[in-house]
Amino acid sequence: MSIVVTVKFDTMIAKRYLDLSTLKRSEHCLRRWLVACLWATLSCATYAQPPEAETPLFTVLCGIPETHESYRPVKFALTEALASIGYRLDLKFASPARAFHNLTHNKADAICLTTHLTLDLFDSGKGRQLNTVLANSVINGWSTNPKIRLDRHLIDQKNQLKIGYLKGHTTDFLLQHQGLTEAIATKDVSMGAKMMLSQRLDVMILIETESYEKTLSYWLEQQQNGSSKELRYDQIAKVSYAPYLHKRHQRLLHPLELALEKIIKAQGGPISRKTIHAWTRASRDY
Repeated sequence: MSIVVTVKFDTMIAKRYLDLSTLKRSEHCLRRWLVACLWATLSCATYAQPPEAETPLFTVLCGIPETHESYRPVKFALTEALASIGYRLDLKFASPARAFHNLTHNKADAICLTTHLTLDLFDSGKGRQLNTVLANSVINGWSTNPKIRLDRHLIDQKNQLKIGYLKGHTTDFLLQHQGLTEAIATKDVSMGAKMMLSQRLDVMILIETESYEKTLSYWLEQQQNGSSKELRYDQIAKVSYAPYLHKRHQRLLHPLELALEKIIKAQGGPISRKTIHAWTRASRDY
């Protein structure tokens, strides 16, 4: 009898042990399953919603070459201003004519810089220029001829001088605005210098920038071969630049103006020859 009771008791202990082992294994599996589910959920959240995807892109077209001294300052100002109102800048190169064309066909949100000259030539009424001036520039007339008077009368229609300009630049639009259809386009500043030395140009019209002036002065000095021609220049016009916003974003007009004004004030004023060094320092990481 005792043998039977012992066997039954041992059997009960074995069953209880098996039940406990099974329960522990089940709990362990459950914990592993919960951990796996939590990891998968966090991973999906991380990869499905990257930080940049949360900020909408804002496509801005710009005709400033990356090598130009104003490119980084303009990019810096637009990046910071758009970020302050919840957008991420997507800056793309386009000539002024192409920029207005693309914006008219809803392929862009804004244009980085526009003037009254480009508005007169290309604006289709698909947007509005901001009231905030982001940049100012002076347009100078350059010549080696001491008899030529360098002033605003250079761009009168009655003027018979041979005037050179950079095609697609602000000087191009200024001459179109003035109706000077006989002006001569040059592909770069060096070509303009060559044409002045060979007397194929009387005057070269350029925006006042340090890079243009250095290129023109250096090239002429190197090529004059001892001649006594002196390079002179003087102001013939002033131009102000402001961003242009697509009409579908008109609710952003005032907030964007305020954001830009704050940035401009911190740099001592709009981008210009006077403030370019402050803007260059602020935009060195752009």
